[in-house]
Amino acid sequence: MIKKIDSKTYVSFLRRNKAEYNQVSINENGNHYGYYVNDSLLGVVSTLETKNTVRVKGLFVEEHSCNEGIGTKLVEYLIRNDKDMTAFSSKESRSIFKSLGFGEESLKPNDIMFMRRYKKMSPSIKDNLDKSLIELSKTILKIEGETDLRDALDYINKQLRKLI
Repeated sequence: MIKKIDSKTYVSFLRRNKAEYNQVSINENGNHYGYYVNDSLLGVVSTLETKNTVRVKGLFVEEHSCNEGIGTKLVEYLIRNDKDMTAFSSKESRSIFKSLGFGEESLKPNDIMFMRRYKKMSPSIKDNLDKSLIELSKTILKIEGETDLRDALDYINKQLRKLI
């Protein structure tokens, strides 16, 4: 079972399991969740939410419970389709994030990967985008000359920014 936990429980779990040696940031800020079996806390995840993004700040599972799907369940619990999501993942957790739609953005020191999962479009935005792309295709087929092409691409860029 996954439930929200306070920062004291989160930090205590990480320290007890020496998570800092596994490159897990111990930071009290944000929202924290724990994975429980009976009354035993086996894994934690922490997020920090901004207007447009949810950042997964920390993910850690007790050593004896690794490879049981707990990390995946914790991240799945957080998945949002209305905001982009980001994470700095260690080599050990990278496959969890990849399996849930996060893409690798850039490799940082100590083999830490910055990863991102883009928000999903609502059906109405997708329909508008599809219609715009059809119009775009028709416009491109009619373009003659480099200047017209630049003007058309500028217009298209402005229209797409309105949709996103």
